[in-house]
Amino acid sequence: MTKIFLCMRAALVAAALLAGAQAGAQAPKAGDACYKRVFDKTASTGRWRVMECVKNTDLYFQVEFRDSELHEFSSMVKFAGDGMGDDNNNYTVVGGDSLAIDIMSERGGHVIFLHPVSAAKELSSVDVAYMNPDEGGKFNLKKSGNTLRLTTNENDIAIAIGPDGRLKNVTRPAPQK
Repeated sequence: MTKIFLCMRAALVAAALLAGAQAGAQAPKAGDACYKRVFDKTASTGRWRVMECVKNTDLYFQVEFRDSELHEFSSMVKFAGDGMGDDNNNYTVVGGDSLAIDIMSERGGHVIFLHPVSAAKELSSVDVAYMNPDEGGKFNLKKSGNTLRLTTNENDIAIAIGPDGRLKNVTRPAPQK
């Protein structure tokens, strides 16, 4: 009987610890103390501001864009990281009204593209993975018309900007060798 009580007690303790861990894993809210300003850029097309928070192994970005007509757009983006949580992120304004967040890791990384959605006052986002050689290599971000493009030695990624501003990955698969 004592073994049953000990097992039940251990199960209750484990359940309480699991519930506490899940409650602590909630996404941070806007204005949370963990957010730190990491990027602030003003240009003729508007102003981009990025706040970053590392919580457990996840990265959270609170991104704001104010266009030249003072319309405000904002979104929170979560990147389920690989546990690195380092400061190797680059922020690049592409074509004035789009932002690329490059989350680098060994031999590649992820780029999160963001663009304002006119009717919703939010930022549309698309996360794409890319590969590159160990040292250096080509990494080019550009906007041409309504397409954002990321080219590396290994990838040619195209992101279409819809009429309302929503982003869509339209990359064609690479031909089979």
